[in-house]
Amino acid sequence: MFLYRVTIFLGSFLLFLVQPIIAKYFLPFFGGESSVWIASMLFFMTMLFVGYLYSYWLSLSIVRKHKEIHLLVVIFSVGLLVVHAMLSNWITPIMPEFGGLFQVNNPTLMVILGLTVSVGIPYFLLSTTSILVQYWASKTQDNPYDLYNYSNLGGVLALLCYPIVLEAYVPLSTQGNFWAFLFAIYGILILVLMYKTPSTKNDENIGLITPFKGIKWVLWILITTLTSAILLTVTEVTTKGISAGPFSWLLPLIGYIISYVFAFRTWKLSTSKFIIKYIKFILSLSFLYIISLVLVGFNIIPSIVSETLSGKFFEVVSLLLIILPFFFVYAHRVLYLLRPTKKLLPFYYLCIAIGGVLGGLIINIVMPLIFDTYFELNLVISSFVLLVIFKEALSKNFLTENGFIKLNKKQVRYSFVFGVFFIFVASFVGDYFYKKNDDNVIYRNRSFYGVLTITEHKEKNGIISRELINGNIIHGVENVKKGEKSLPTSYYVKESGLGVVLDDLEKNNKNLKVGVLGLGAGGIAAYCKPGDKYVFYEINKEVVDIAHKYFTYLDSCKNSEVVLGDARIKLEDELKNKGSREFDIIIVDVFSDDAIPVHLLTNEAFDLYEKHLKKDGVLLVHISNTFLDLLPIMKNQAERLDKKAVYFDNAKWKNHKDIKIKSLWVGFVNKDNLRYDKYNTQEKEIKDIKPWSDDYSYIFDIIRW
Repeated sequence: MFLYRVTIFLGSFLLFLVQPIIAKYFLPFFGGESSVWIASMLFFMTMLFVGYLYSYWLSLSIVRKHKEIHLLVVIFSVGLLVVHAMLSNWITPIMPEFGGLFQVNNPTLMVILGLTVSVGIPYFLLSTTSILVQYWASKTQDNPYDLYNYSNLGGVLALLCYPIVLEAYVPLSTQGNFWAFLFAIYGILILVLMYKTPSTKNDENIGLITPFKGIKWVLWILITTLTSAILLTVTEVTTKGISAGPFSWLLPLIGYIISYVFAFRTWKLSTSKFIIKYIKFILSLSFLYIISLVLVGFNIIPSIVSETLSGKFFEVVSLLLIILPFFFVYAHRVLYLLRPTKKLLPFYYLCIAIGGVLGGLIINIVMPLIFDTYFELNLVISSFVLLVIFKEALSKNFLTENGFIKLNKKQVRYSFVFGVFFIFVASFVGDYFYKKNDDNVIYRNRSFYGVLTITEHKEKNGIISRELINGNIIHGVENVKKGEKSLPTSYYVKESGLGVVLDDLEKNNKNLKVGVLGLGAGGIAAYCKPGDKYVFYEINKEVVDIAHKYFTYLDSCKNSEVVLGDARIKLEDELKNKGSREFDIIIVDVFSDDAIPVHLLTNEAFDLYEKHLKKDGVLLVHISNTFLDLLPIMKNQAERLDKKAVYFDNAKWKNHKDIKIKSLWVGFVNKDNLRYDKYNTQEKEIKDIKPWSDDYSYIFDIIRW
């Protein structure tokens, strides 16, 4: 039994460990966008389903040589990694060098294709481990479900180990090689286990139709669909406003996997009663939350919560860690209690995997088509609470002593169908009124890169004010008056680090060459004068279209250019093919909601910026951020490049009360440049952290606790 436990533990450990490793590797290819993880989760869930389907097929009575078939899969998977290790264009056995290959219109599809090439076959093999090891153990053991706990513990350890140990101390390339080494050991363990497991025929009673008798399998799929959808939805919320990286990705997933550890085991009666009571208390609060959402139009309560917790990272994380796992424990406990006999074990796990894939498809594909905001959190939690009510109704049958009308099971099922219909109708009605009541919104759209909203306010003096909002963060404001050129606003006003530096450069240079990473509404182009050359790098084509259609900044800069694609990849291509751009200033203003893509803050990125600047050029980085303190990174880069760092925090300037929107910019200039010293606001000591590179970055170092 020891060999079964070790193999299933290591298989699960590798299955979950590769997820943050490879997803982090893919981030730079897609602009550091947090949606890379959501798309990756769809891939992982789909491959898990394929692995479970394969395992189920092997368990059918029609398959005679399932061990021989699986032996070929193991040899092919391990051999493939060996081949990758020998190829020069593979950084590690699981990390191919893609370059700018992914600059296309369908990033979700390209994330999935890239992951298929990188880890598709090894991940498929790992996804078969849990079912096959339990299935082989069922030939000699009475309760193979106990092995599932070892599988879940392996997953939890991997998810905890990555942000605390591997990401903190081990370079990314070494992580990939370490994983490949463990995978080879896993392959050996599987071969030994297959050799030692007694060869017996598959159960003759298991056919293709047998498992579909009854309704249990529908509930297995329904429960896991909802929990999967909740997991992905909460992950969307945490990553959009905090940071695109393993730390914010893995928090909800850890709670999800731990819930399986608690749910898939035998509980003592006293423990069971205590846990169930606490879970039901949490679910009752959630039910009241849903009722409140319906009553207030699906938007008042979330806004209160977000405003209350704004800037409080620790409180947000704590709230998620305390509440979220109880949803999962309740659902997965019901899933465990509905488990079948051991001969149907492969089909049981197949249904669980189907639910995971359906949840991923709903969040990645269906919801963006239905809603143009992140409205699904209310919908999936509402549906989950309804499922709880349905389950309790079936188990207690609406006891009359509590004042409820006693219903039979058929009536309860009809009530459930009506409840589902009500939830969906209420969601669409709520979404409709949410949009209708916001008369100032003239454009809103949701894509892989987030939700873009444009609001318009007409003032009495004839000025039209428009705002571009990415998620919850303003990415540009323009006050338009017919016949007049728009002035800089928001983060880009004259009384900001940007305004100070550009005004100074204009005085000392006739025709400026300006490189801008990130377009937004094009507000920086308000500083453009005849003869200036402004080059904007923007990954999202929708943003470019918005800048032309709804704002005048970009079109008013006659000698402007927009380069579509990830800024760093495009700058690297230009340097390689055309040489340095020789910019007078490079402005890094690339936001993804409230986070800056990590790959634009590494040593290699800053070296690239330096190569595209003139000798006396200025690098200016916008680091205003709610959750992350980016000053230590700026300090490291200034020391490494032997530059002077000037910190422009207009909230500390003498006239700060007259400045409506505060901003923090950091300028990198030659040490003999004294022109900006009077604006430097940095007084306190900045903490030391390990420098970030393409091979190492650790978000824990810069979180505002």
